[in-house]
Amino acid sequence: MEHSRVLNSFLESILMGDYENVQVQDYPYLAYGKKIVDQQGDYMIIYFHEEFNRFVYTFKGTEDIFFFLQLKEK
Repeated sequence: MEHSRVLNSFLESILMGDYENVQVQDYPYLAYGKKIVDQQGDYMIIYFHEEFNRFVYTFKGTEDIFFFLQLKEK
């Protein structure tokens, strides 16, 4: 599915294979949601925003603001 491919590509680009220092959790409260938590408890949430028809992300403490996900075309 296209959404899963985009999400996995984003996760791989920000984590660069380093899954030891973070936890990637499902975040079922939002469409295709994932919560990435670091060792200090800080986190980001990425999800599919249906109104804008694209993935967005937000950070701990700024959940009322989101940023559009921009991926480079390969």
